[in-house]
Amino acid sequence: MSNRLLKLVVLFTGSALACPLLRAQDAGAGLLKQGDKIPGAFQTLSVTLPPTTLKPIPQSGRYHCPVCEFGLNPGVLVFAKQPDSPEDAAKTASLTGLLKKLDAVLGKHPDALAGASAIFGDGGYLKQLLAELDDATGVSVPVKDVDFTKAIEFKEKAETRLKELAKAAEFKHIGLSLGLPESYPIPANNDVRILFYYKHEVIFDEAFARDKLTDPAVDKIVKTIDDKLAEVEKEYQEKRQ
Repeated sequence: MSNRLLKLVVLFTGSALACPLLRAQDAGAGLLKQGDKIPGAFQTLSVTLPPTTLKPIPQSGRYHCPVCEFGLNPGVLVFAKQPDSPEDAAKTASLTGLLKKLDAVLGKHPDALAGASAIFGDGGYLKQLLAELDDATGVSVPVKDVDFTKAIEFKEKAETRLKELAKAAEFKHIGLSLGLPESYPIPANNDVRILFYYKHEVIFDEAFARDKLTDPAVDKIVKTIDDKLAEVEKEYQEKRQ
């Protein structure tokens, strides 16, 4: 099997069963409003998976679809250009602080069956890989070897960084991935986008510059998720009675 064909197999392994009814939409310029439907499915490279990942359990190191895995259950998608620096990660008013509090809230409501994924930029790795694969079929212009090598190096460093983050934070309910989807863009002049939805319907969709992720902003986001998961958990429990 050729190297390029092998990449293609690895890239799309496990995606055949992913969300047949969902289709990723073109990238929008702004955030979604409450009540909007989410754009749909996307593939991102799984780096770490929490022990409580909903089944069927994807494998780390493979491309997967968080939206498909969460199904109609509540889902939290956190898109970020890059992880916090070690100094910022120690603060409560940070992306890492938000993820830690979110992880705790998800643990409070196991019957809500909520899923959460934090997705970070991959340095252009996926775009370069797809370009090379397209070139194998004669569809795309060949990528420069130097660009692809840089993307690979960035990806490997980013994977290590995310694994260290997950280990230090001891995430039990949040998976970390690489590869920001074009259908869920981070608005200009922002670094982080947080999308919370239920039954594929938006509850809130907000974006922040890193210095705007203050303690009050983080607490407001977490409280909204906490309150909604309590409602969903009660709804699910009543259906089982």
